[in-house]
Amino acid sequence: MSAAAQWLHVSQPAVTKALQQAEQQLGFRLFDRVKGKLYPAPEATELYAEVEKLNANVQSMRRLATNLRGGVAERVKVVATPALAVSVMPQALGQWRRRQPHALCDLATQHTLEIVEALLMREADVGFTLQPPDHPGIDSGCWHGPNWL
Repeated sequence: MSAAAQWLHVSQPAVTKALQQAEQQLGFRLFDRVKGKLYPAPEATELYAEVEKLNANVQSMRRLATNLRGGVAERVKVVATPALAVSVMPQALGQWRRRQPHALCDLATQHTLEIVEALLMREADVGFTLQPPDHPGIDSGCWHGPNWL
């Protein structure tokens, strides 16, 4: 508790009170206290994964707000297989950036199954793979030459 208080720049009793209030509102304990140490309860571990997702969304919204404030109209998250990311994507994204100078692009490399998952979880806007995604929730298209973007 004291380390958390120091990190948050508040007093240790304030952290203890906030934790007690959170546990009271939730209706279960977040931590098990063993010999003066705190260990996350299984429920806290489950909640943590969801909190991390929310935090990522908040960070994404902050980046978007910053981009909009700075005149950046859009940010595109692209995922491609490693082979495409090093061979085709640099030229394609270069052409796209010339046409969209104020837009931002994040490029990540993943394998086809992870690309499908990223698209379904809306962690990516578009994905490129040499294999068909074969998933009903993914609308796949075809590349028909160098003017595809």
